[in-house]
Amino acid sequence: MRFFRKISRCNYLSFTPAIFLPVICETAKKEETIMQSSLFQISPVLTLTGLQLDATISLVSQLILDLESQIATLTQLDLDQHHILQIIATDPGNAYLQDELTSIRNQWTACLTRCADLEYSLEIGITTLEHSLDLAVLVTPLFSKDDLSLLDRAGNNLTILQKTFENLKKEHSRLIQIWSSRVSEHIQMEELRIAVDALLLLRDTWIPETTQLTTELLMTDPVVAFPPGYDFNSLIQEVVRSTEEKPEKLSERISHIVELATKALTTSNLTPMQKAQILLLKGKALNVIATLTQDTSEVKVTLERALELDPELADACCEMGEFEWLTVGPEAALNSLKKALKIDSQNPHILWRLSMLLRQLPKDSPSLCEFLSNSEFPDLIYQGDDVDATVATSLRLAHAAVRAAKASLGRAWECLGNALFTASLGDSSGGGVISRSLAAFAQAAKYSDVVSQPHFHFNRAGALNYVDNFNDALSSWFRASLLDPAWPAPRIAAMRCLKALQKMHTAVSTPLQSLDKITRKRVATLISTLSAPKSKTRHLGPFQNLRECSFDELSEGSNKGVVCCGGVVTSLPSDSELPLNLLIVDADGTFVVLRIFQISKGSGPSTKDVITIPNPIIEECSIPSDLIKLLRTFDACVRAEGSESPDDDDISLEVDGDSSIVDIKFRIVRVPSPQFLCVNGSRVGRMWTAAAVPKNVFFASV
Repeated sequence: MRFFRKISRCNYLSFTPAIFLPVICETAKKEETIMQSSLFQISPVLTLTGLQLDATISLVSQLILDLESQIATLTQLDLDQHHILQIIATDPGNAYLQDELTSIRNQWTACLTRCADLEYSLEIGITTLEHSLDLAVLVTPLFSKDDLSLLDRAGNNLTILQKTFENLKKEHSRLIQIWSSRVSEHIQMEELRIAVDALLLLRDTWIPETTQLTTELLMTDPVVAFPPGYDFNSLIQEVVRSTEEKPEKLSERISHIVELATKALTTSNLTPMQKAQILLLKGKALNVIATLTQDTSEVKVTLERALELDPELADACCEMGEFEWLTVGPEAALNSLKKALKIDSQNPHILWRLSMLLRQLPKDSPSLCEFLSNSEFPDLIYQGDDVDATVATSLRLAHAAVRAAKASLGRAWECLGNALFTASLGDSSGGGVISRSLAAFAQAAKYSDVVSQPHFHFNRAGALNYVDNFNDALSSWFRASLLDPAWPAPRIAAMRCLKALQKMHTAVSTPLQSLDKITRKRVATLISTLSAPKSKTRHLGPFQNLRECSFDELSEGSNKGVVCCGGVVTSLPSDSELPLNLLIVDADGTFVVLRIFQISKGSGPSTKDVITIPNPIIEECSIPSDLIKLLRTFDACVRAEGSESPDDDDISLEVDGDSSIVDIKFRIVRVPSPQFLCVNGSRVGRMWTAAAVPKNVFFASV
């Protein structure tokens, strides 16, 4: 229909007596014919005006109903957004929730546009209705009772529609204010959360982010990344200087985060859960430098307040456990992490921390025994007696952490690698567990926050060394030393391993005639013993049915259905605390290195013993001279810079000097457990077997 031009409203109903007063007061009667003629002329206009009133009221009523529907939709969308934002506060990285929030906000925008169109149409429609009513008043006879009643109803409808429209506009404005307030609160929370996440990432990637030692450089082959002549002195100085500046720089960011948290807490209409989330983020930030400050009370008070407001906030319990771990010790953190696990048993951050913590507690710890006897988590806590319950439970928790994180959390992968490495030390079935450990470490290495941590490379090096992958083990120890030159453990481990490997190489490759007289005599005796037919039969023991081979006939890898014999010439230096290294010789006079794992301290074959090895595993040790030179150069630079710890007695360990550095290359016979061996014709069984316990393995929490 055609809408009239908007004009100022004039309520003619209230002025009707004044307008028509002259007509009412007239005493002279008009002729009846004139009256009838006038009424006849007005009647069609009156009919059309009534139709226009009815149509306009109907249209405006329909627009009001449509606007009410849109306002109801806005109300529901606001409630949906509020619900989604509450869930996002506890699970900020959930992509599905972010998609839902985007969808709701798109619907909200579309609904607002529709409301604006409806309000514009209603403004015009109500103005049109007012004009129609004004026109009807002018054309309606004064003493027509029915027509005046029609005008009265139309006026009432107009008043109702106007009031309803005004109420809807007020509700519309109120919803927009609430929506804007919630969006503003969400933006504040997001700003705070982003700042905290950035702080934690910077803490974990500090050296690559602030020095030339980038993550790309760390993951490149050291020989390629650091060519001959590389200026290690400048790199070491830069890393040490950056490490010293780290607490101050992080403190500046933490101060900014505390300001954001304080501002967010002053927002009106915050729920207790929202306040708890803000306090949790503040506590996380303060916890970053908890070990570097004397007064840690603010961290504890902040996290306690968060838990008071929301006792079911699992992340706050987890963070409290982290704080207690850092400031008191792992045993103090167990209760908080256990409480967090009860609240949310699918939280990967809780699971990997618990897995790591269990491996750090002493086996006779009352807290550990109580936790392992807990029946609330049968899928996580191992209850059997056939294996170490602590190791088995730790492994279950680590696997659960990776599953819960959907394989997207580097720290969970790192924890799984450590847990599998620990489990492999008691595994005599083969290399399955340690292989899975190395695979988990490889997954963890895809994350910059993990690669930037020296303890990750140190632990990975231990696992690589355990499988005799010396080249990669030395490289990993080197990376750990680069990230923290003041930490002596990785550099000492690398130099100790390198020195042992060089001595093994020398022992294997030295010609028999170049040996000293005593050693030559011992070797000759062993060769004679191994060559004698009668003694050979006796030494084979229960492995008579296997095909006997010399060392040279063995191929790399597992040699199934084969047995070999060797006499112990001498013991060799240890490259780590885990294996026993021996130099053995076969009947052909070929030397190899024998590495026996899971052997108890002080046990093992003696010099001149004859060892029978069924299904021998042969490995090739190969270390390029370029890597040896690199390690020695770096070691010399660290010493020159004085970056090493002055309190470590092993720091003076050096590689034997030799002007000509050559590649290290020799063969190894690997024995996973002594129970597989025969010594002098008798089976060893389990009398020498003991699970290895690695020293200086650092499962750091941060």
